[in-house]
Amino acid sequence: MYMDSMQPLHEEVQKGNITDELMEAFQPMYDHMANDISKQNKRFGGKMAVAQAIYSRKQRDSMRKILGPECTFIVLNMSRECQKKRVTERHGEDANEDFMNMLIKFAAMYEPAGEDEENAYNVEITEDMSREDVIQKILDIVDKLEKGSV
Repeated sequence: MYMDSMQPLHEEVQKGNITDELMEAFQPMYDHMANDISKQNKRFGGKMAVAQAIYSRKQRDSMRKILGPECTFIVLNMSRECQKKRVTERHGEDANEDFMNMLIKFAAMYEPAGEDEENAYNVEITEDMSREDVIQKILDIVDKLEKGSV
């Protein structure tokens, strides 16, 4: 039922009609997601990792209110050229130009973590980095967090 109400929003994204207002309309979905993450964390305990694109500091702050101060965000950032290269590597030279433009427009809506933003870390991805290199940068941040040296 809940996801049915999100269908028109997803259709607008697929059309490339990505606006601040549209992104704001996704807020209930993110609140629902954060509440479910919190519920599952209480159920299972321990540390959890969730892969999800969160588009703004405002959105991250909203999720922190639900998830608590231990919630950490690792924000992946890359240039437009890097985005094109990585999408082409994954989807081939035949990647639909409209699809590519939609992804780039969508990615432009995302905000890097602010320098003063608590528990949010940027990972700058360059064109020469492999998937393993990106994972290692993330693991380095997690390791420093575990050691309390970030």
